[in-house]
Amino acid sequence: MSLTLISCNEDRCDDGYKPYNSSGHEICIPEYINGLNHNFELGNQYIHPEFGLITLENGTWKNENNMTITIQ
Repeated sequence: MSLTLISCNEDRCDDGYKPYNSSGHEICIPEYINGLNHNFELGNQYIHPEFGLITLENGTWKNENNMTITIQ
């Protein structure tokens, strides 16, 4: 007898992370949660609920189109 377990959860990332497709590969990016004390030394890319993938460059947030965004 063989038992196979299949998860119905499509999100394979740990809590606090969201999947992001990068060049055909799914990677887990930390979620940006306003008010949370982020440790920006761990990485500079986050998934924002409004702006999608955001990147911190020299203290400025930019979206996937390299446009400066303001996060309040």
